[in-house]
Amino acid sequence: MFVAVDALTRAVPDQVLNAVRWDRARAARDLISIVIAVLAAWTAVLTLRLTTTVVGGAARAAFVVVLAFATPPLLSMSLLAFVEIPAALLCVWFVLERLRPHPRPIVMALLLAVLPWLHLRYAVIATAGM
Repeated sequence: MFVAVDALTRAVPDQVLNAVRWDRARAARDLISIVIAVLAAWTAVLTLRLTTTVVGGAARAAFVVVLAFATPPLLSMSLLAFVEIPAALLCVWFVLERLRPHPRPIVMALLLAVLPWLHLRYAVIATAGM
């Protein structure tokens, strides 16, 4: 991922970086923050879909998801480059896939296989999901 970020920041001309008072390191950090924020939004959407499936009511599900994603851990992690948001996305996606009428085993296996690559502590979750 960092190679792709470096390639993207190299594509920005120096005149543009100077005009907005950025250097390449700041541009890379901001680009990673944007990617993590998009993943956090995707996680919120999947969580809303999962909560609506479990709870049944759309209004109660939306209230629960807004309440959960407004808490300090999820709110602060949505702009920082840590693995918690991508791991949450994979876990919510796995549970949502598991609750489908016809779950796709290859998708579930891929989601669980990626978890330990984020951090070794997620190997326990991946093993429990099997």
